[in-house]
Amino acid sequence: MSPKLRSIFAQVHLKSLSMGSRRDFSSSSAASKRAEWDNLFSPGISVKLGFAASACFAVYKVYKNYYPKFLICREEHERMLQRHKELWAQSKLDELSRNVCCCGQQPKK
Repeated sequence: MSPKLRSIFAQVHLKSLSMGSRRDFSSSSAASKRAEWDNLFSPGISVKLGFAASACFAVYKVYKNYYPKFLICREEHERMLQRHKELWAQSKLDELSRNVCCCGQQPKK
């Protein structure tokens, strides 16, 4: 290939590269809205949205399935603690009543 022909091909190639960068077919409003939509839901954003959605769904499932059971267990635990306090107080009263003599004084040891 002659040097002159190579020069012509190189100029055409450079011209087509620069021409492609100057052409902007996305000047219409529909194309710009589509570009905005694509930028909004880029792969990074969509992964984060998917993660957030799955986390919200997991919280919902836990709240729906386990929160009522938790409330029941908490009520049972509170009743058990109340009963334990009552028994402890009763045992202390019994212990004090055993250590008091009929005249109301502490027995001698």
